Amino acid sequence: MSSSSSRTVLARLGVLRSVRARTTLVATAVVAVVLVAAVAGLASVVERTLTRQLQAKGAALVDAVIDRLQAGTSPPEALEGALQSTRSSGTAGEVPTYVAILDREGHPVFGSGFFTMPGMMEDGEGVTTTGPPWGEPVVRVGSSDLTVAQGSIEVDGELLLAVAASPLAEVVRSVEAIIRTSMVGVPLLVVLVGAVTWTAMGRTLRPIERIRTEVEKLSSRTLDRRVPVPGTDDEVARLADTMNGMLARLEAASARQREFVSDASHELRGPVASIRAELEVALAHPAASSLQDVATGVLNETGRIERIVEDLLLLARIDEGAAPASETVDVDRLARQVAALVGDVSVDVNVADGLLVTGSESELASVLRNLLHNAARHAVSSVVVAAAARDGTVVITVDDDGPGIPPAERQRVFQRFARLEHARSRADGGVGLGLAVVDRVVRHHNGSVEVTDSPAAGARFQVILPRAQ
Repeated sequence: MSSSSSRTVLARLGVLRSVRARTTLVATAVVAVVLVAAVAGLASVVERTLTRQLQAKGAALVDAVIDRLQAGTSPPEALEGALQSTRSSGTAGEVPTYVAILDREGHPVFGSGFFTMPGMMEDGEGVTTTGPPWGEPVVRVGSSDLTVAQGSIEVDGELLLAVAASPLAEVVRSVEAIIRTSMVGVPLLVVLVGAVTWTAMGRTLRPIERIRTEVEKLSSRTLDRRVPVPGTDDEVARLADTMNGMLARLEAASARQREFVSDASHELRGPVASIRAELEVALAHPAASSLQDVATGVLNETGRIERIVEDLLLLARIDEGAAPASETVDVDRLARQVAALVGDVSVDVNVADGLLVTGSESELASVLRNLLHNAARHAVSSVVVAAAARDGTVVITVDDDGPGIPPAERQRVFQRFARLEHARSRADGGVGLGLAVVDRVVRHHNGSVEVTDSPAAGARFQVILPRAQ
């Protein structure tokens, strides 16, 4: 088999495996089965109904004959009167019903066409009575099928039998007509259903194929693209909206990742460059540099690197959605422990007794540590930490007497690696990660943080956390 023939066969197999083809096949198969069952049921119902109508007609004739015989009418007059009465009442149909009166041995007494029916022998021999599955008597005479009704009456000490028979040829022809019609109609309906299903599924799946094609073109550099949303307001439209929402989130995540990697590499480059410069100067001028000074400088820079790495790991852990620990944290003790580690400026601690919150003590310690380091970098002479209870919450405030933060930039300071326009230097601006850690940790503990003006003319950071029950 050539390569082109192989590709053609594979393409056809792919079409057959498609949702459109499978749905069309299932729909047509179900419709075909339902139609065949419906035709079979219809033929059975028609056959039963017509047969019962003939049986009822014959029974009415037999009852009329017996009534007249009982009234003393002679057999010929009884037969003729019964036939006339059924014709006038409209019970007789197009299918002829033959009536006969037999004696006890089954010999004919008088009959209206009964013994001249097609296939009937003159002496009545070869007449057999059988019954179909539903229990109605059928007399088979030669090649003719009949429905038979009969009754008996004793006249002048002699038992007479009244028998009425109707040929089933018209019933058979009606059923055969239904079957012949269905043999043409059912395939046409199945083909029509298949064509309609194939067309409808094609139109339904066309927007999905456009969505798939558009998503296939996406890459890390084209996440700004969006899939087309059909104006049908159905499941496909909702799928397109969901895909666009996902693409928007991926685009935002990708942008944050690129920004994070760029800023983190820039910030980590600073302390690494400082360490390298310290060591290069010490090696170039060993007489002018003491080991103590070099070690102190390197230790300070490695401390900066360590704080950056810890903050990055903490943010990554929170972004993973891990729930905070359920520790009971004493705000007064925690504030004093963290304040003791800030040596650049004096820190006054003014925390009410008995203030407890629930959460991770290490994460809440990073909140206070970053707030105090931020305040110490900008303060002129002092930093004040205070905490008080308010409406079921614990409000922690950190004030400094520095230059403050302009209102237009108070939300931006909580972004990762954000720097204010008036504080771009490393000493003034920090690494731009500490306040982002504060915001994420506080929100992770179901709290909030905001920046306002401090009474000391600087900035006030206010953290609100739920109070432990």
